[in-house]
Amino acid sequence: MKQVNHTNNILGYVLALKSQYQRESLIEAFARNNEKLSALASDIPFDSPKDCHYKRQVLGKEFNDNETYDENFEVIMGHWKPTKTSCRIHGHPQYMYYQILSGKYLMHLYKIIDTQQKIVEPVQSMIMLPGDTFGICAQSRTMCNGIHSMQCLEAGQTLHIYSDDALKGEIFTKK
Repeated sequence: MKQVNHTNNILGYVLALKSQYQRESLIEAFARNNEKLSALASDIPFDSPKDCHYKRQVLGKEFNDNETYDENFEVIMGHWKPTKTSCRIHGHPQYMYYQILSGKYLMHLYKIIDTQQKIVEPVQSMIMLPGDTFGICAQSRTMCNGIHSMQCLEAGQTLHIYSDDALKGEIFTKK
């Protein structure tokens, strides 16, 4: 029996969309295709975090030091278990896309009020359930876009697609 690498299936689909669309329309294309992305991701088994509430599984990435970042990407499956606290407040690269595959989450969004001190204030909170998506495409090529924190309320998985290495995202403090 031939083994199918489901990671390659979802990665191939993301790359196919990425080759057809650019920036703003790419985020819209991911959202329009969220059912197909969910179906492909559902074949990836849940990998419960052991010593923390969140575990990253990198499905694929490519980073080039080019002028436009058009070829850069990172695709991650997040594995979550419930926690009483949110993760640190953090920013992301120029474009990011989140999709809730399973579980229940509380997302807090923030805006910068002091760039030098990296101070933010809350602007919105929302419950996110399977099928919900969140995406941004910012003008800024910094790592302080889409500033948020997440709290897992029910164990599950999330799909993350970024235009750069998400671990380089800036950390912020709430006012």
